[in-house]
Amino acid sequence: MKRYNYKALDINKNKVKGAYDCNNVEEMIKNLNSKKLFLLDCKEIRKDKLNVKRKLSLKETYLFCQQFYHLIKSGISIPESLRLLGLGFKDEFIRKKTWELFQLVSQGESLYSAMENLKGVYPSFMMAMIKIGEESGNLEQVFYRLSKHYYYSQELKNKIKKSLTYPIITLAISAVAMILLRVKAIPTFTNMIVEMGGAVPISTNIFIFLFDKGFMLMGILIMLFLLCFKLNNSYIEKIKFKMPCISKYILMWEEIKFVKSLSILLKSGVNVIVSLQTIIEAADSIYIREKYIVALDRIKKGSSIWRTLEETEIFQSFTISMISIAETSGDMEEGLNNVEKILEEEFKYKLNKGSEVIEPALIVFISIFIGMIIIAALMPIINMTSSINV
Repeated sequence: MKRYNYKALDINKNKVKGAYDCNNVEEMIKNLNSKKLFLLDCKEIRKDKLNVKRKLSLKETYLFCQQFYHLIKSGISIPESLRLLGLGFKDEFIRKKTWELFQLVSQGESLYSAMENLKGVYPSFMMAMIKIGEESGNLEQVFYRLSKHYYYSQELKNKIKKSLTYPIITLAISAVAMILLRVKAIPTFTNMIVEMGGAVPISTNIFIFLFDKGFMLMGILIMLFLLCFKLNNSYIEKIKFKMPCISKYILMWEEIKFVKSLSILLKSGVNVIVSLQTIIEAADSIYIREKYIVALDRIKKGSSIWRTLEETEIFQSFTISMISIAETSGDMEEGLNNVEKILEEEFKYKLNKGSEVIEPALIVFISIFIGMIIIAALMPIINMTSSINV
């Protein structure tokens, strides 16, 4: 069976768009005509396009969990909820994967095992929570907590993007301006001086040399920086978590993810050991995962949670103190909930503060750099004018 995107006209001459599963175009035309729709154009959706392997984004995961929660809360069965979800998604990839889930669940598989069959599509933390929800019979509440979890995660991610957008755009535009000055302006001036019988000052040649080497070094550093975030290697990730200025934000992000995950698991009735195992399975970073594995081993041997987490060197002293109080009082859920709120607010505040510092610093740095390029370009002319006047 093939899938087509189509455009059609209804009896009121309004344009209608949609997707249709059928064996051929003739079959689609016949079915559309029976619905009083008249085909204008259609295009087959290639299977290789639908089979592209990718994970659900935070936003897509949030929408999936939220809509699924509302459907099962209304008393609709899991297979029927999946069928309705599949019809509601516009993205072809999500629609296809949701339809595959529907087929597997309809054949008697659990939602968790169906998701496991579609390897790499759904987040491992989400799958672990669904497994717990199915085993405990509390799937509705699990999806409610998951929807909140992914909503706040998406909100924080958007905040990070918003804070970085202005500095990145400023840096990119400035880099283009500096390259144009170096490639066009300086050679034009130096060639003009040489043609007029003058000599290019040593200071200008030194600046050109330093600019070229500096720009090359900056490019290498940017590439290494991006590699640190792309390559999934324990040693490289260790460097990432030790980077000055940036590491504190990365560690706080990991801290928030841990606290949010542990909080949602404990609220779902999961014990600490199983909760930590679930967090380890869902961890994206090898470096962080290794730290948590060591912590879990120590907790199994009888060490307190707060003392073990302190030894990981990931968490702030404030977080450790709050977890220590919560563990002593026996109310971990409430304690983690308070820590989560405070950490989120602190993270947002630090992002705003960081943006306020970066923006003027970038402007000053770029102004100095461009000023030096202009001086280097004008220096030969100034020197030549001086020699003429003499």
